[in-house]
Amino acid sequence: MQTHGQFKLTRREALIARQPDHVMRWRDFRTWALDELQGKSTLIFRGHNSAEHSLVTSFHRTGRRNLLRYDTEDVPRLRRQMEVALNTTFNLLDPLEYV
Repeated sequence: MQTHGQFKLTRREALIARQPDHVMRWRDFRTWALDELQGKSTLIFRGHNSAEHSLVTSFHRTGRRNLLRYDTEDVPRLRRQMEVALNTTFNLLDPLEYV
């Protein structure tokens, strides 16, 4: 069996922070998506109405794609919140606790 196709990979270093077009609660989105799906069995929700827009998470849209910053700012903040919520401590220097 022979296959063929095209693949395009674009590296985007400088992401532009964008405001969302519309914000809704999960319940409202779910209702909207299910209503859209009615009678359209081939509908696939991509997240944008145009394939020209890149799919990036809100984490990346806000410029938080620097792993060093994630490691030095976000992980310790998350650790503190988890320690309080779980009433325990985590040692980030221990690889078995920092997975």
